[in-house]
Amino acid sequence: MWPGELGFLRLQYIGRAKTIKGWPGPVTGVRYPFGPGDVRLVDKRDALEFLTPAGGGRAFKLDRSKAY
Repeated sequence: MWPGELGFLRLQYIGRAKTIKGWPGPVTGVRYPFGPGDVRLVDKRDALEFLTPAGGGRAFKLDRSKAY
């Protein structure tokens, strides 16, 4: 499989970082650059992992806005 093969989800970064950080996708290994308030398309498999982190912290939320 390749990134995006199963689709994408739009995530918004809501974490505490003040600058852009490269977040490695836990499934695909793709690096997603997110900074304060950024909204980006993320491979669906990575997005689901980002939304339910093992440590219980939350740095992302699903963005349901129509605009991108």
